[in-house]
Amino acid sequence: MTMLEIASYLSLLPFPVCLAVLGSLLLSVGVCLRGFRNMTAPEVPKLYFRESSLNTHIIDKCKMQERTFCPNFWLSSRHVQTMLPVILPTADVTYEREYLQMRDKGVIALDWVVLPQVKIKK
Repeated sequence: MTMLEIASYLSLLPFPVCLAVLGSLLLSVGVCLRGFRNMTAPEVPKLYFRESSLNTHIIDKCKMQERTFCPNFWLSSRHVQTMLPVILPTADVTYEREYLQMRDKGVIALDWVVLPQVKIKK
């Protein structure tokens, strides 16, 4: 999308809306750039758990403690995370609902993501 196309879209909107959109974009870019400046060095995740033999065994086998966590640059700012779905296209997600009847007559609904059927070429 070129600047001319963006300008033509903005010319269709009333001035206060254009001002709000441009202000929001500038604010988001500023917050993102500030996030770059404040980025810290990657660190190993901290785990909090109740001491037990099972938990200790699971933690000893966990490979996550050996790797440092370094999020992508857009994950460092909640403002950028809010704006990304507006800017980037998102895929539609289809759900299938399953109802579970409990012993106490309660009902729980579980929503499962239905993956599109993809044919594999051989």
